[in-house]
Amino acid sequence: MTPWSFSLFATLPDFMRMSLVSAQSIEGEVNLSQLETEKLIAHFVAEELKRRKAKGLYNGTFSPVTHFFGY
Repeated sequence: MTPWSFSLFATLPDFMRMSLVSAQSIEGEVNLSQLETEKLIAHFVAEELKRRKAKGLYNGTFSPVTHFFGY
């Protein structure tokens, strides 16, 4: 893995790293249609809203409901 790829991989939450590793085929290819990207987006939105709440810029709540249809 290149240093750039590793640094990108390291920024992902644990559940997405596990999905990437477990979604690999024998040939090493990743079936991207099986990755739950909606959970990844919800995770990063929640992190951003936590930062904004800490700064006093956001006072709402965020409780995402995701659904994975697959491909």
